[in-house]
Amino acid sequence: MKYNMTQFYLDRAEECRAASMQTNLANVKKKHIDAEASWRAMALISTETQQGNPYSSKT
Repeated sequence: MKYNMTQFYLDRAEECRAASMQTNLANVKKKHIDAEASWRAMALISTETQQGNPYSSKT
């Protein structure tokens, strides 16, 4: 079975979201929220790549 990198990225994003909800420190919360956004962006890129459309690179 092929490992699904998109799911890996989404799992990491969910971990970051959960961590951000568990802290009261603003700088730590921001770090986790920023990391979640990055993981979700990587998941989107991974999905597009798997579908054969990385960034619609038709230049």
